[in-house]
Amino acid sequence: MKKLGILLVGVVALLLVGCGAQNSPEKAVKAYYKALKEKKFDEAATYCWTNPNDKDAQKNLSESLKKQYEEDNAIVDFKVLGSANSFEDKAEVSVVYEISKPANKDDDKKKCEEVSVVKIDGKWYIKQ
Repeated sequence: MKKLGILLVGVVALLLVGCGAQNSPEKAVKAYYKALKEKKFDEAATYCWTNPNDKDAQKNLSESLKKQYEEDNAIVDFKVLGSANSFEDKAEVSVVYEISKPANKDDDKKKCEEVSVVKIDGKWYIKQ
């Protein structure tokens, strides 16, 4: 009985590790856009690769994201379409998103872009 309990704990731990937001290119991009949509700019910045030697890089990125997406360009909806050109440590992920108010009234609210991602130390990050 005790062995069964240890085995169950091990299986649950493996499942939790495998469900991380950065264990695939698509999940990393989805987590990033979800954080932007919810205006969690500090969290969104954690999904981006920044120079580990620059202590202020992530803080500066968070502030930049806030300026870019807080008001008129706020993301109101998004959908990750999938990845192309996927390699062991690089990929391009297609995403369609809608902003609240385009800069020019003639611009479309819906945007489509290819997001470059890289795999570093087993995690996928948006490449800025």
